[in-house]
Amino acid sequence: MSRLRVAALLCACSLALHELRWMLAPEASEPAHGYIPFAGAVAGLLVALAAAHLLSRVAEAWRTGRGEGAGMSFRTAWPLAAATLLAIFSVQELLEGALLATGFWLGAPLAALFGALVALGLAGARAVVAAAARRFRRPSRVPVARRPAPRFGRPAGVLAAHLAGRAPPLTS
Repeated sequence: MSRLRVAALLCACSLALHELRWMLAPEASEPAHGYIPFAGAVAGLLVALAAAHLLSRVAEAWRTGRGEGAGMSFRTAWPLAAATLLAIFSVQELLEGALLATGFWLGAPLAALFGALVALGLAGARAVVAAAARRFRRPSRVPVARRPAPRFGRPAGVLAAHLAGRAPPLTS
């Protein structure tokens, strides 16, 4: 399992979780979210790097036939991702001073939802690499074009064997 893939999915989903919570339950005294554009840029960069890394893993699996090692199952990854997202969300809200706000409790079901998305993303990426590894075929040997073998034996005639002698004389 790629750590970059995990980090990118967690970063993007934690940002989406935070934004969705504030969209579903806006408050009158909304804290400053000036860091959100920067966090979005970091999340986008991580997702782009993880996608490039996944494409390179797929190409390598296609070329060599080696897949990734067995990663976490969906049943294991989902609660771990949900707990991680809930912890990240809680720290964000604590730093913003909105930990005990009225919409804070939306974080738990949203963390479970986005945790499932993280687990699905990890399982899907592993499945794509495994499918590319199954498509691997050993390179077949391309037959080399052969020259026709020379034939030894009696020539077809004097002219065919270049034994005709000299040409006729020129007329003067």
